[in-house]
Amino acid sequence: MVKIPTTVESYRKKRSEYEDLAEHVEDILFEILTLEKINFAFTESRAKKIDSFQSKIKKLDGIHKELFDLAGIRIVGYVRYDVENIVKTVRENFDVDESKSKDKATELKPNQFGYRAIHLVCTMPSTRTILPEYEKFKGMYFEIQIKTILEHGWAQIEHDRNYKYKGLPDDIQHDFYLVAGILESADNQFESITKRIESFDQSVKQKTDEGKLEELELNPATLKRYLVNRFENKMPFEPLYGSDEDPEDGKIPGEGEVQELLDVGLKNLKELDSVFPENFIEIETEYRKIADRGTGNLSSIIFALLYLVYEDKAEQVLSKSRGLTTKQYEDFLSDFKKAKNYHNEN
Repeated sequence: MVKIPTTVESYRKKRSEYEDLAEHVEDILFEILTLEKINFAFTESRAKKIDSFQSKIKKLDGIHKELFDLAGIRIVGYVRYDVENIVKTVRENFDVDESKSKDKATELKPNQFGYRAIHLVCTMPSTRTILPEYEKFKGMYFEIQIKTILEHGWAQIEHDRNYKYKGLPDDIQHDFYLVAGILESADNQFESITKRIESFDQSVKQKTDEGKLEELELNPATLKRYLVNRFENKMPFEPLYGSDEDPEDGKIPGEGEVQELLDVGLKNLKELDSVFPENFIEIETEYRKIADRGTGNLSSIIFALLYLVYEDKAEQVLSKSRGLTTKQYEDFLSDFKKAKNYHNEN
C-alpha cells in the first residue's frame, strides 16, 4: 500500500493526488449507478482540507492511527433500499477493506439515535490499476460514505451547528438526537412506501404482459407502464413524458395525456390498446423523419395516436390541451398523412 501522509507537510504535498483520486472515483460511481439504473440523489467528492487534516492529527497525538479518508466520496440515496443497492455496487467495483469500514448505525445503542451512514474504506481494484489512467492510484485508500437523503440532511445540520458553535448545550444536543429518531422513523416509512410503489408497478406490468388490461384504470402510472411495456426497445423514445424537471403548472407527468385520452372517449387501457394501428411504429417513425423531430417521448406517442386515429376530434382536444392553432394542427396532420401514405406505398 502507498504510505499515508502523517504530517501536515507530507499531506500538503500529496493533497492534489487525493483530490484527483476522489474525483475519479466519483466519476466511476456516477457512471455505474446511472448505467445500472440505481436510484441516488447525488454524489460529491473532496480531498480532506489541510486544516481538517491538522485538527485530526492533533486529536490523534500519540496514537498511531492512519487516516483512510483523505480522499472522500459521498453518495446520497433516497431510501435505505437505495443505500443497500449502492453498497452492493461499491463492493462489486472496488476492493473494500472490511476491517477499516464501518456501519455507523451499529455503533448506536438500541436506545440511541444519531449519525447513521455506511463508511466503506476502499482501494482501486487491479482490473483498473492496470490501466494507464488509474495506475497512479494503486494502493491509495479512499472512503465512500453512503446514506439516505434524510440522514444526510440531519448530519449536515448537526455538524454545521456544532462546528460553528464549538459544542452546543445538552438540551439542544438532546433535541438534535430526538430529530434523528424522527427522521429514522420517516426513513422507514419512505422505505415501506417505496416498496409498495414498486409492487404496484410490477402488478401493472404483469397485468399488461398477461393482457388483463381491462383490470387497469387509465391514470398516469398505468399509462406510463403500459407504453413502456409496449414500445420499449421497439422504437426510440425518451423514457419520460418530457423534461425530468417538475412542470411549472404543478401537474403530474402524464396527467395531461390521460385527460386527452379520456376526452376522445377512451376509458381504460384495454380500449387504448385496441385503437393503436397495427403499423403505428412504422408510421410514427417515418413521421419523425419527415418532420425532423428526432427522438420522441411517451407524450409524443399519444400525440401521434390522436392524429392518426381521431383527426377532427383530436384538433379540438389538442387545441385545448397543448394550445395548438388550426394552422399548427393542419401542418402536423399533413406530416402524419405523408408518413402514413409512405408506409402504405412501401
